[in-house]
Amino acid sequence: MFLYRQKGAITMFLSIILLAVMIFVGVLVDYARIKVAKIEARRTVGMSINSLLAGFNTTLKEDFGLFVLHENNREELKQILNHYMSNNLLIDRKNILSKFIDIYKFKVEGVEIEATHSIVNREVIKKQIIEFMKYRAPKEVINEYLVKIDGLKKASATVKTYKEKMSLEKSISDLNKLRERLYELVGPSIPFDNQSVKVYKEVYGQEVYFINRFNNESRFNRNAINFKSKVNTYINIIIEYQQARLELKELEIEKGKLKDSISDEKANRAHAEDEKEEEKYQDRIDDLYNELDELNEDIDNTEDKINSKEADMKILYSEISQQLYCLVTDNSRFYISANTYSKANKLCLLIADEIANQSNIVKGKIQKYEDYLSKNKEKIIDSSYRQLKEEVNEYKKLVPEDKELSYNNGEFKAGINYNIKILENIVDILSQINPSIIFSTNIVSDVMRFSKIGDFKMITDSISKEISNYKNNIKTNIKLNDRVSMNEAKSERAKLKKISNNANKEINEVENKKYVNIPDDLYKLLPSNNKFNENEIKEVLFDEKDKNSYSESSYDFLSGFEFDALMDVRDKIYVNEYIINTFKNNVTSKKPEESNLRNKKKSTLATYFNEAEVEYVLNGSQSEKENTTLTNAKIIMIRFGLNSIHVFTDGEKRAKATSIATVIAGWWSGGAAVPIVRTVVQCAWAMAESVTDLNCLKHGETVPMIKTKANWKTDLKSDTKEKLKVNLSKDENINLDKNKDDKSFGLDTDYMDYLRFLLLLQSEEKSLLRTLDLVQLNTNKQGNQVILKECNVCVKTKATLTIENLFMTSLFFKKDQVLKDNRYRFDIELYNWY
Repeated sequence: MFLYRQKGAITMFLSIILLAVMIFVGVLVDYARIKVAKIEARRTVGMSINSLLAGFNTTLKEDFGLFVLHENNREELKQILNHYMSNNLLIDRKNILSKFIDIYKFKVEGVEIEATHSIVNREVIKKQIIEFMKYRAPKEVINEYLVKIDGLKKASATVKTYKEKMSLEKSISDLNKLRERLYELVGPSIPFDNQSVKVYKEVYGQEVYFINRFNNESRFNRNAINFKSKVNTYINIIIEYQQARLELKELEIEKGKLKDSISDEKANRAHAEDEKEEEKYQDRIDDLYNELDELNEDIDNTEDKINSKEADMKILYSEISQQLYCLVTDNSRFYISANTYSKANKLCLLIADEIANQSNIVKGKIQKYEDYLSKNKEKIIDSSYRQLKEEVNEYKKLVPEDKELSYNNGEFKAGINYNIKILENIVDILSQINPSIIFSTNIVSDVMRFSKIGDFKMITDSISKEISNYKNNIKTNIKLNDRVSMNEAKSERAKLKKISNNANKEINEVENKKYVNIPDDLYKLLPSNNKFNENEIKEVLFDEKDKNSYSESSYDFLSGFEFDALMDVRDKIYVNEYIINTFKNNVTSKKPEESNLRNKKKSTLATYFNEAEVEYVLNGSQSEKENTTLTNAKIIMIRFGLNSIHVFTDGEKRAKATSIATVIAGWWSGGAAVPIVRTVVQCAWAMAESVTDLNCLKHGETVPMIKTKANWKTDLKSDTKEKLKVNLSKDENINLDKNKDDKSFGLDTDYMDYLRFLLLLQSEEKSLLRTLDLVQLNTNKQGNQVILKECNVCVKTKATLTIENLFMTSLFFKKDQVLKDNRYRFDIELYNWY
């Protein structure tokens, strides 16, 4: 009864459950199908993009190993990608699908594609070059290059020390110039003879103004009127002037009396009683007029004499004043002309104080330099370190202690101050007879006072007494070296000038062949876009007075190799090897069998520049010839720095340089100028060797990285006299080339090595962009039209695809993922690049 009319209920119940299970399973299956479809679609889109990227520029790939898209037009790229996607997804391929069941039924609803990341992007080109070079850079070449770089690191630290050395020596020389200037002003205990003054004038181009010249002028110039004579002459002129004024006054009085007499005689003539008496008065009147004419002539002569004396007084007083008054005061400069005695004395005080101040500063610099040497001992080449340490003691001897400075004590300054006081007294006395005062005197009341010689004698005696009390021959402890012939010094300087000229000539001398220039319109289209165009050639000059010398600039340049670790430049080395082995250089013609990374002979390649391609990467000039010249200048700077290491450490060369420096700087020097001049001579010698090295390198030959006595080629011919020869000390006689265990001493370097060194110094961005310049120029040279700024290496793609829904899966997805025709929509975004 209980189951009445319920037959089949279980079946219905199970059917309902089965339907739900089937729907659930169907949804799961469809969901899984959609997930697989997404994966398949992503893989297919990726494959299609890869197929698209296969359309690279074959010329760039074959010649330079660079990948860029051959096509950049968005619509063209879109069509190509659609084609690959449709074929990979079997869309509209019924002939194939008829044999299979299409469970996806893909449709491409839309494609967006964009080519991005230009090849001129620094990171892009760098990555491609490094990938290319990983399998092409010979390990042996790289290892040898690393050894040379390691040698350059130590050389770099050494020449950096040379720059510090030159700076210190210039400071010592500047201090010595102050001491010389003081000596010049004060003068020696015994005045120089005429020949000394003549030589001094040839050197400095001006007269000597010793303080002791004040009352010793006749010793310097026999034709000169000394100061006392000038004063006496001036006083005599005043006396003559006043006497003339008195005479003029007396003549004018006498003239008045004559006029009165004439008037009286004319009155008498008017009252004459007869003609005979009238004639008598007329004769007397005529005689009086004759006397008046003679008197007027005497008055005119006396007035001329007065005017003449006034002019003489003004001139002579001006000369006397110029010798006494300090007309210009400039406390900041010590090399102005001391053309007055007062100025000379005041300058002495200023210079004495400045010498004491600068002495302390230089001592501090010496100590700082000595600490710098100790701190960097491990970085500096051993032979250089030993020589530099020895020179420190020499520097210390050239800067005297305060107690040794006689011009820094109270007695010296008291003498100078007394001189100034005396000069002021003389000026005060002279002011009493200033021409303006004399001209303004009242002749009636003062004429007798100014006419008395006794009064003038008192003033003369006062001035003479002051002059005799003037402290001439103030002593200093500065000692001069023996004078040498000026012709000798000029001869040695001429040799330095000749070395400079030869270096400048070698830098600018290029082979007589056709060079290429890049036109402006083409140059503007290059990837570098003239971004780096700051190259200039510094003139080679060796002069200790040069503030920013060629030597210091070269040492600065070479010190760029003092990096911390080779790993810092590993990638840069790969890039540089790509440049060196891909492009030509100025020595390529000397090595016709040299091949590039594609095993093609460089000499057979059609390139925009005839040869100087790597030189363009280094300098970026439109002119192939200028790039060659600039590269020569940079190579010679490196060679100069490396050659300095030997010439500064070899004892014999140092002795010869000291001898030459003594000739050049020895006269009028306390010896403190010799070190900087010796350094300049040594630098010139290093440059002479560098000129020879550059010539060898340009002809494809090799030169040792760091020279030794055995392979040094040049010599300095000196005409130094026997008395100026410098004796070598025991230590200096020892050959300082003791670094035979240093690998850099045994390495030979060629032209390409120096190109590598220069590329290592250059910024990576410069090298990469200029490399692309050459790629573009050479590619277009072959008839292609490529603008690398428009060439891309990456594709950004967004594809919209749909598949059919088989079950009620759409109920479980967002509305924007389901289309009206019961299709599921999904987007795929991908980046892909070479």
